Amino acid sequence: MTKQQQVEGTENALTRELRAAGMDKAADKLAVHHTLHLSLTGDNQHRPLEQHEQAAQNRHALTVSELKRARQVEYGTWVATEDIYHGAALAFRQGQSVPVSNVEQHGYDELQLVRRIEEPAEATPAPRSSRGVPAKVDNIPAEPEAAAK
Repeated sequence: MTKQQQVEGTENALTRELRAAGMDKAADKLAVHHTLHLSLTGDNQHRPLEQHEQAAQNRHALTVSELKRARQVEYGTWVATEDIYHGAALAFRQGQSVPVSNVEQHGYDELQLVRRIEEPAEATPAPRSSRGVPAKVDNIPAEPEAAAK
């Protein structure tokens, strides 16, 4: 989906998922923010907010509970059915949550690399090693030092 399509009113995946979860008010707010962001970054140019845009952003700010629920929907709707790579880089391990926006952007659902979770689960970050890279999801320790103990 191009930026122009999004500016013209086509909702992004997270906004659609929020609507499907019955969160129309949060979806409306997110759509306003998304449209504003796209207008600020059009043609790969960035500009500061004008005063009326800042006021609009403040009027449509999501509450903490709406942000938590949006995060739950973003990260708790899809799960990888196998390891997903971008080139040679591992993007998501099998069983790891895959953000709705990544599923839409890369078409993971069409490639059958993810499966939809019926009720969005509580979002949990991927396990990380002390080096900040994704740790193994299975019971094998991520660090060699942990295996020695």
